[in-house]
Amino acid sequence: MKTPLFGRTYAAVDVIEKVAEDRSFELVPCYTKSDISNLQAACDSVKKCFTELVPSVDAIYVTRQGGVNAESIPYLVQIAHKHLIPTFSQSGPGEVRRGFLMSISSAGGFRPAGRFFAATMAQIFNGAKPRQLNQLFEESPSIAINLKTAEVIGFYLKADLLAAADGIYKDIENPDE
Repeated sequence: MKTPLFGRTYAAVDVIEKVAEDRSFELVPCYTKSDISNLQAACDSVKKCFTELVPSVDAIYVTRQGGVNAESIPYLVQIAHKHLIPTFSQSGPGEVRRGFLMSISSAGGFRPAGRFFAATMAQIFNGAKPRQLNQLFEESPSIAINLKTAEVIGFYLKADLLAAADGIYKDIENPDE
């Protein structure tokens, strides 16, 4: 079977596949519509994937995409909660605040990356050759956890994980409030 490559890079699928191989667990993909003009079709495709996945998976990795948004997240959270499935958001604390269990995302948004690239460009404009410069940008991750979701799905959070978290949400935010 051929796997589409669109979206695989920013979803870090290659990293996930390596971890799955190293830790001996199976990945169950579900492909959605994302970068399309019909937002409802994108949302519906993600809802369909969640509905298909929950009976047979132990967790769901929710990647960045157009079908995961303020309109669809409450429904996705409801499906996951009903089946006691942990959810891990690639997008970060905003989605955890709305009910996904956890995320590990970039701590500073795009600002640290922008500063890195600006500094690199400044060095090049001042005569440095790009091949002589460090082109690796790394930043510290930010961990967000939703305690209400952990309670609902019966997920025990160890103290060291809670201590490492940068954002802890006690409730599930309703975007209509």
